[in-house]
Amino acid sequence: MSYLSADQIQGILTNLASEYDQLLENRTKLQNDCTKLREFIDSQIQQIQNLNSDFEKLRAEYMQHQEEFAAQEIHAAQRQQPAPETEKPQSPMEEDQQDWKATPLPGSEKCPVYISLVAEIVDFSIICATAYSPDGTCLAIGSNAMRIYNTENDKFILQFQIEGDSSQPNFIRSIAWTPHGNQLICGGEDRKLRVFELTEGQEENATPIRTIDSEASIFQIKFISDGKYFVTAAGDGSLCLWDALTYSKLWTHKRIVENVVAASLAVSTDNKLVAVGYDDKNVCIFDIDQRKLLLTSECHAAGVYAIVFIPNTHRLITSSLDASIKIWDIVETGGNYEMKLLNTIKQHTDYVLAVAVDPTGKWLLSGSKDMTMKLINLEMGQALYSIKSHSNSIISCDFNPTSLAFCSGSGDKTVKIWNISPPDAVE
Repeated sequence: MSYLSADQIQGILTNLASEYDQLLENRTKLQNDCTKLREFIDSQIQQIQNLNSDFEKLRAEYMQHQEEFAAQEIHAAQRQQPAPETEKPQSPMEEDQQDWKATPLPGSEKCPVYISLVAEIVDFSIICATAYSPDGTCLAIGSNAMRIYNTENDKFILQFQIEGDSSQPNFIRSIAWTPHGNQLICGGEDRKLRVFELTEGQEENATPIRTIDSEASIFQIKFISDGKYFVTAAGDGSLCLWDALTYSKLWTHKRIVENVVAASLAVSTDNKLVAVGYDDKNVCIFDIDQRKLLLTSECHAAGVYAIVFIPNTHRLITSSLDASIKIWDIVETGGNYEMKLLNTIKQHTDYVLAVAVDPTGKWLLSGSKDMTMKLINLEMGQALYSIKSHSNSIISCDFNPTSLAFCSGSGDKTVKIWNISPPDAVE
């Protein structure tokens, strides 16, 4: 048996001591690395917490100012809390406070008119939809509530609050009266269609006679064919045809394009054509009887937010977030359809959110985020008057079907009723 010498043992111990020292050094380095890693992780956590805090602040500011942008933010709107039961919307003002101005534009001397503010209705929330009844006696107003104002009796004859919470958009986006004027349908961001009926002795606080669930937010509703059917344009890009008696869905068209919103809708007077404007700059024209897409055309440089047919024609007016208004003629040649541009009107400085044509087809009214309305003579093809009255975006407008009265609804929570008359009618 051989034994290690003292020198060999000393060498082994020296090596072990050296390895131990190396291990200690590595351990110290690892501890330092772990400390640095922990400090880095802590700093990242702090940054994330700071980002979350900033995000919550931005979100709070966004929600606070959401009403200012509700017109262009189709997918999100801040719910206004219902007013106390003791409060009611103010009735229209009897006296003109002259806090508005109708400015004549070049060319107005060729077709002068007198524009007067008849009444102002103050609501509790932004106004997203307005619609006159077929006989012109009632004005339906859509905000976060459904209200019907009788213009002859100067009072509200129906009110219905749309329930919801702060995270659920609940604005009414569109209102359509039946041709006989005894019922109306409203559609909104809460994905519901609600049907209301006007009866003699109508109570102010009402409930829908029918509520229909939809797969997406409803942005536009229009009746066709004497009220037997109606069509809807929705937030998922769909155009739907409904039976107005059974409220069953008969047909749906949805474009292949993903994440597109059907923001606007119009039906020609003869019920032959249905036009849909989308937020991807396009307009589609349909033959609703044949349930067929006739054409798709890119009409603007930004989303098409409002469209309307000129009565008794196949001429279509489109307005856009590109601040322009365009007039088109839809023509058919050998079974092929196309949209021919007739005129472009650029009088607004911001999004054009609403358009309406009077029953004679002579006057076009437009409302914009620039807080003005333009009164356009369609025969002349130019804007003749600029009306400044609202303190926020003008989101909705409509002509009275029986006169040259019109209304405007705004993000400033007011609806204003106006009248157009010839200059010689003013004393």
